[in-house]
Amino acid sequence: MVTAGTPGKSDKERLASGYPANHAYSVVGYREDAQGKRFITVRNPWGGSDKDGTSEVSIEGFRQTFDHYSVEEK
Repeated sequence: MVTAGTPGKSDKERLASGYPANHAYSVVGYREDAQGKRFITVRNPWGGSDKDGTSEVSIEGFRQTFDHYSVEEK
């Protein structure tokens, strides 16, 4: 399992990317397009739509939006 979190003090705030601040997401997917651009799919455990549910973000966007991540090995 891989999880990622956004910086900030309150999930009532929004980051410039549109994601809530101080919030955890699970990483549920990865893909690379025909041009070699890479994307990560993240899921908000609270559900919802748009940036509040499952969304895809470029690797660059992921690095700018999420300030920490954790990898749990089996």
